[in-house]
Amino acid sequence: MTPSQRIFWMISTSLFLSLFAGCGDAVPKTIPVTGLVTIDGSPLQQGTVIFMPVESSDDGPSRIATGVVQSDGTFSLSTFANGDGAIIGEYQVAIDARGPISTENFGEEAASAVPSRYASPATSGLTVSVTHEMNACNFELLSGEPR
Repeated sequence: MTPSQRIFWMISTSLFLSLFAGCGDAVPKTIPVTGLVTIDGSPLQQGTVIFMPVESSDDGPSRIATGVVQSDGTFSLSTFANGDGAIIGEYQVAIDARGPISTENFGEEAASAVPSRYASPATSGLTVSVTHEMNACNFELLSGEPR
């Protein structure tokens, strides 16, 4: 075998093995999830939307999905990669809208743009079912309690 043939076979074998090396690490399918968050009818201008799986099992989601709320109130969820969405299943939702931390307020609890009940999936009252037929996922929050 000539040196060029040897190199060809080494490269071919390496490529072949690398194709199968990751086969056992299958990432669950995600569905794109986007939406709009409003507070008293106006777009929320900052925050994070958090989708917490209701049950983690072989049949349901096992990863949290999050999305940053943009200044126009829109968000796009990410689970494994930026903007890939969420795994199909049932979720409790939290919306954390605390202000940015700066040198002036470092160490203090930042004020939230939404009532504190929305910051926890257990108390927000927000639930979502992510399905193959997912459309926009909008949240209309109310400021019915002190922030």
